[in-house]
Amino acid sequence: MRLFESAHVYLPNGELGPLQEKGQTPAYERHHLSALLTEAAPAGWSTPARAADFYAVKGLLEGLMEAAGVEWHAQDGGPPFLHPGRAASIFAGADAVELGWLGELHPLVLREWELDGPVAGFELDVDALLALAPEASTYSDVTSFPAVLQDIAVIVPEDVPAARLAELVRAGGGELLASLRVFDLYHGEQVGEGNKSLALRLEFRAPDRTLTDEEVAERRAAIEGELESIGGRLRA
Repeated sequence: MRLFESAHVYLPNGELGPLQEKGQTPAYERHHLSALLTEAAPAGWSTPARAADFYAVKGLLEGLMEAAGVEWHAQDGGPPFLHPGRAASIFAGADAVELGWLGELHPLVLREWELDGPVAGFELDVDALLALAPEASTYSDVTSFPAVLQDIAVIVPEDVPAARLAELVRAGGGELLASLRVFDLYHGEQVGEGNKSLALRLEFRAPDRTLTDEEVAERRAAIEGELESIGGRLRA
């Protein structure tokens, strides 16, 4: 399960008065964005589904902050309903503005709500985030010309992080690589001891034309060249 909500939150801003004083207590109204997931990744060809954890939800948050163009960092802590040691507060900007929290729910919370754990999530103050975000916005046409989708399997040494692999694939794909997604991980005799195989879905797209097979083949060759720098190769 993966859920999200983008909405306003309403909290009292000041001391609550008698019930008859309706409307006299100012409200703290902010736009928040929250996400909650019970699964980090679905089952693959040869791997079971991966349960949600701190790093899975942190990856979602990283993508969101990258899209917003805001530099941020996580600091140990967070509200008490999160798991100790698997939680953090979110800060951003030169003044370290606190934007929210991320982490796994505390086991006692899971038990109280009769949930099978683990469950991970985050919550952001969107109003505070937008105040830090650059004013410029961009628009990309994704409908006029079709994308070319390709799945590749890459063999790399075990100690190469997926983020490093994605960085090299993006460098090889250049501006024609619109997106990539890692969707499977394999260990076994077929890739050799000390190696792992990661499956990636690549989306190639040009804003002004339909790509040819030759253009995509050139980008794949460039990706192979980048992979060689870390001892990686495409899996046959």
